[in-house]
Amino acid sequence: MKRTYTLARELELTPQTIEKAHKLTLDRSRPRIGLKGKHGLFASTEWWNNVKNGTIATLKVKGQVVDVYAAGADASTLPDMIDIATDDGTLVSAGIYVNDPADVALYTVGKRVALMYALDELKDQPAEDGSINRAKIALEMAVSI
Repeated sequence: MKRTYTLARELELTPQTIEKAHKLTLDRSRPRIGLKGKHGLFASTEWWNNVKNGTIATLKVKGQVVDVYAAGADASTLPDMIDIATDDGTLVSAGIYVNDPADVALYTVGKRVALMYALDELKDQPAEDGSINRAKIALEMAVSI
């Protein structure tokens, strides 16, 4: 498998993402927008430690690519989504995450993929079904080569 994406690398390239997330978390005038920050501000040492130790839940998706497509209405855009037949038999749609845009071409039908998300609580609680409302934050993505 080739790892095509890590959140850590993306944040090295776009540190303003961290600043924007922190501003939203700390902005009390916007109580329904942004992460809650219950287990540390996004991408802080505390946050990463809580991802690693399981305080912030993670979700792993593994399976085979069954479709590759562009999510938008503009047919001229590069593919940015895949449908995955997961190892447990479900069908999941996921974004294509890459640190190098050339790696998008690696995502083709039949390839195996592995994706891991952090599930961090949002300010806006609860979810429509009464559960904890969480953001799915892509941490890593890999594809078979």
